[in-house]
Amino acid sequence: MNSDWFMNYAEYAVRAIDIETHWYELRGWITKNGRHILIGDDGGGSSGSGAGKSIDNSVKSGIIEENGEPKPITKITDKAIASVPKVKISGYTDEQCSKIQEQHKELLKYARDNNDCNEVAFVFDSSLQVRKEFKGSDDRLDFGQNFYDSDLMIMHNHPRNSSYSFTDIVEFVGNERIKTLTIVKNNGNVETLSKLKDFDKLSLLRSLQKAENKVLKATKKGEYRDNEYRKVVNKFLDNQQKGGLFEWKK
Repeated sequence: MNSDWFMNYAEYAVRAIDIETHWYELRGWITKNGRHILIGDDGGGSSGSGAGKSIDNSVKSGIIEENGEPKPITKITDKAIASVPKVKISGYTDEQCSKIQEQHKELLKYARDNNDCNEVAFVFDSSLQVRKEFKGSDDRLDFGQNFYDSDLMIMHNHPRNSSYSFTDIVEFVGNERIKTLTIVKNNGNVETLSKLKDFDKLSLLRSLQKAENKVLKATKKGEYRDNEYRKVVNKFLDNQQKGGLFEWKK
């Protein structure tokens, strides 16, 4: 792939996903409070654009809602970087998995040195030879739908060491360009999520919608819902892994 071409379209890839005109429209989901779904550590959302720029936090809304102050982020240390493990990911050679390990380490260094240990992402083309870096805030990164390549790998850090968020999963399922989505947590732990075969995207989005509706019905507005969404995500990923659709390593 031409490197300049990849860099050009990657600039668009960081634009926020407006669910009102994208997945919500496809699924007929009703946008709640005009919110946007974004990829992120603790859910949440805002609109923003531009590679390598902090995300505009003027809109504070999202799938996973928290009351009170969020937990402090974990500062990235040399020890955490050195401890990042090599993970054998299906669909990648041993050499590529070694490179992914090194890039996870590089990502933590980049987050520490360039974004105060907040969220950053590396987007790789299918060959893992071309990389584009993006910066976010402490709990969110914005990715748009304008991926023109397929089999992309997206790796990002989670400053509070959480697992995949509900919004991570919506983006992973809904964006057919993404093959693998990884988290390297600020403490050095790694999770990987890969698609193993084709699946009915709308069917999975429907199941996520139903699960979200149950959470909303079971909790009051303004109530802390993070734990409930975590349960939804874990159950969903476990089911898809058992069904052979995804590989989830943690």
